[in-house]
Amino acid sequence: MLLLTVVFYSNFPIQAKEENMVQQDPVFLLGDANLDGVMLADDYASVQANFANGGQGKAAEPQSSVGVQLSTVIPVVHRDLVLRVDGGKAFSDPGEAILTIKDDEGKTVYERQVRSSKPGQFKAIWKPLETGFYTATFSFGTEGKTKKLNRRFAVVWRDLYFVTWGMLQPHDFDKVNYLSSHIILGGKLEKYKSYWQNRGSKVIRCVSGGQKMPHGRIDDITIDRWVKIFSKPIEDGFDGIFIDEFGEYPSENLLEKVRSINRILREWRKKNPDAILMPAAAGALLREKAEGYRAAGAVALLETYPSCFTLWFGSHSILKHIDRRVEKARNTDVLFQRGRKFGNSIILLGTHVDSVLEEPLQPQLERWVRYIKKTAPEMPGIGFYGGRYDGLLEKEEQWCLDYYVKPVVDVRSVCFSNYNPVAGKPLEVFVTVHNLGGMDAKRVPLKIYALEVGGDPFPVN
Repeated sequence: MLLLTVVFYSNFPIQAKEENMVQQDPVFLLGDANLDGVMLADDYASVQANFANGGQGKAAEPQSSVGVQLSTVIPVVHRDLVLRVDGGKAFSDPGEAILTIKDDEGKTVYERQVRSSKPGQFKAIWKPLETGFYTATFSFGTEGKTKKLNRRFAVVWRDLYFVTWGMLQPHDFDKVNYLSSHIILGGKLEKYKSYWQNRGSKVIRCVSGGQKMPHGRIDDITIDRWVKIFSKPIEDGFDGIFIDEFGEYPSENLLEKVRSINRILREWRKKNPDAILMPAAAGALLREKAEGYRAAGAVALLETYPSCFTLWFGSHSILKHIDRRVEKARNTDVLFQRGRKFGNSIILLGTHVDSVLEEPLQPQLERWVRYIKKTAPEMPGIGFYGGRYDGLLEKEEQWCLDYYVKPVVDVRSVCFSNYNPVAGKPLEVFVTVHNLGGMDAKRVPLKIYALEVGGDPFPVN
């Protein structure tokens, strides 16, 4: 009797690299979730409540530090990337600079001379041909007096969506990078729109009022009014809108309301073909609602608040709630599709939705993130909703990097040529390994060992 053991070895060569360049091993997901995402439990309506004030308060204004800025926080392979430097007075003298881009192994993949458009300002366009981590360096001055500005960044194979809600406060701005790919602003924080756009973020305006819509069919005049309300942020220079939320909870005339909302979203899309639409989707995702989101090219935020569900409804089957959210979106074709500009979904994971009685610990949250990644590998990102205690925002940033940007290597199946092997006859082992992450996984060899019961393991050729 033999026991098959699958072992991963990540033997990335460690080489001398420029500053801030660290080794990036892939994340392994083996054994973290069911493989089929079976839908097993009934769903419950979302709980809409105020989140705690953790992590909020007065802070100094964020400063736009001198450095290399990108046109997008997370560049996508085979798309033009604009790299900019505004050196200000510190670099007002030189009229030219050298831009060098190296991959994570220190190999130069791009180098050119860049002339300043204004004193101290430089801009270049580069199209990455491979995914991975890169470092861009602008070098100024003559030999012996050279000044350098560096920026390390990731290039992924598709658009990724990361959000956090409630809104980030100024003292949190420097804690996020990947989590700033999409920034939700509203109220007094709208003044930071240019700040975030200069950092390469897509800035999404929070628009309330969805729950104020009447039940049942909405008349044409009201539909036109809501289309104008939802279009105003785009006219003001925002990259999209976040709608919290339509409140489509069970009622006698719910479907009429959903169909009216779908009309609003379709008309809004006609007026704003390139804007981002992010509606918060509470409760079970209705087929009619999913059709409206798909037609309008929405990036739906599937509200999933595991510990809050337990507090309010006495439910302790947390992973089944996640399965339900994922399967509903997948079966209605709004989870993800290659080549589709918009029209995808991500989980909005609750971190502290209602009270300290349901505040999950960081290990619990990371387990749910891992489960979501394993069960819904096609989902193009993740969001977090709720109050933030000390250190949580930094963890959320790390999870975006570890489970969506970096390679995520997973054994999806182990099969045998004969499930009733006979002693003395060869047995073939087939192992299916998938990369669920945002970039190529390189040099990750797979070794298979067999362990005879009561004996030592030996390699399988």
